Amino acid sequence: MNRGGGPRGVRPVAATAAFLLLSVLVTAGMRPVPSGAAVSGVTPPGRSVLAGQSASARVDYDAATGLSCPSVSFPDDVGIRASLSDTSCRGPAFSVTLTVSTSASTPPGDHVVTVTDERDGGSRAFVVNVRPPPPTTTTTTSTAAPGTASSTTSSSVATTAPVATTVAPTTSAPVPVQVPTTVAPATTAGPTGAAFVPVSALVADGMPEEGLFLPFVDAGFAACLPMAGPCGDEDSPLRLLPAAEYGVRWVEPAADSPLPPQTSVKGAPALDPVGTPPPDPSSVNFSLTVLDLVANGQLRSLARAVDGAGELSAPTSDLAAVVATYEGEAFSTGERSFVAATPFGEPYRLETEGLAAADSTPVVPVFVSQQPRVLYGIRPAVAWDIGVELIPLFGGGGVPHLVRTAGGVVGLLVPIPGGADVDDAPAVRARPTANAVDARGEGAGDGGGVSVLAVVLVVLAAAALASAAMLYITRRATPGSS
Repeated sequence: MNRGGGPRGVRPVAATAAFLLLSVLVTAGMRPVPSGAAVSGVTPPGRSVLAGQSASARVDYDAATGLSCPSVSFPDDVGIRASLSDTSCRGPAFSVTLTVSTSASTPPGDHVVTVTDERDGGSRAFVVNVRPPPPTTTTTTSTAAPGTASSTTSSSVATTAPVATTVAPTTSAPVPVQVPTTVAPATTAGPTGAAFVPVSALVADGMPEEGLFLPFVDAGFAACLPMAGPCGDEDSPLRLLPAAEYGVRWVEPAADSPLPPQTSVKGAPALDPVGTPPPDPSSVNFSLTVLDLVANGQLRSLARAVDGAGELSAPTSDLAAVVATYEGEAFSTGERSFVAATPFGEPYRLETEGLAAADSTPVVPVFVSQQPRVLYGIRPAVAWDIGVELIPLFGGGGVPHLVRTAGGVVGLLVPIPGGADVDDAPAVRARPTANAVDARGEGAGDGGGVSVLAVVLVVLAAAALASAAMLYITRRATPGSS
């Protein structure tokens, strides 16, 4: 027997061990980082804005391979600026928000902003169609009555209608001519003194420190964050509109879209009127659209009228009704017709401290029917047992927020109704589904680290190879072994 063969025999074993170890590293994901993934989409691919306004979109990066490094280029010579919410290199799949701002000097027409993956050069275009601002009309006012010396002043007002003037009658003394002016107030007052709060003012108030969280059961809503426009689940009639771009307006019901059946809610509180009011709020009833989960998710109408305190309370009989619809750019409502929806699971109390800005946004919930209607409230399911019969989405002191919790659950956050008995968030909550993770653009890792599975496989492979090597050496060193 050649006793010197033992040490020499270790060499092929070491080579084999190195080869097997490399194979394990490759199959377990501990391989060199491949080239970046391409930009897979921009939603929407373009927007139309007035000069001086901004637009946003969601940019998706493909999950096929490796890391992606987002970047954006834009025509800064025409007063356009663009930025991405995150430009760090990561993967395997993620989304970022593109924000494009224009200036008053940006020329009308289409302007192309390009988002790119710097690692592989893939790119997509986002087209901003800029419309000119309203024309400027020059008005002249006189400060003296006829027959006397006068002076005039001119001012430029951006308007599309002429400014009315009132000429005073001839007297022995000059009487100034008054030109009525309109200053946009923070709220719009109706004849009864009701202050209709615009959605933009509610948005400016921000998100409460805690609220009632209504988790969505439809997976499609997970793709609505970050929000780049109207969004929803294709199997649900509920659409969420970004409150930064959309408002609420009270209008007469469409002839082909009758009011849902009336409902009464025991102990329903008086609510604040929100949105753009009708011409004479005191002459109409306000039909609040309510999603009634007691009635299996059908729509119901809750009649209200403006009371002496300017709030929406008990209705007045024999008055025509107005309904709340959205105010803003038209959006696709799809071809399907819906009569009911149960999009929410059981609610709970949620604290908002620590939520990332990208994981929350104010929204206007709309039920898509023959005439899209803003949901003013929800009648909770009996099984929820929260002690109230109405959850206001509007009129209760805030605006709904679309939120993703730290556990990856997506839902609506609204102010907690007075008198509600709401449990705290459960200690253990379902982790996000595969759809939620994909829509958020984050997988289990960042694409550049080493998974636990890879470490376990490496340790097991190394132990097996070490055992095999020791066994081989021992056998070679034993007299009479072959």
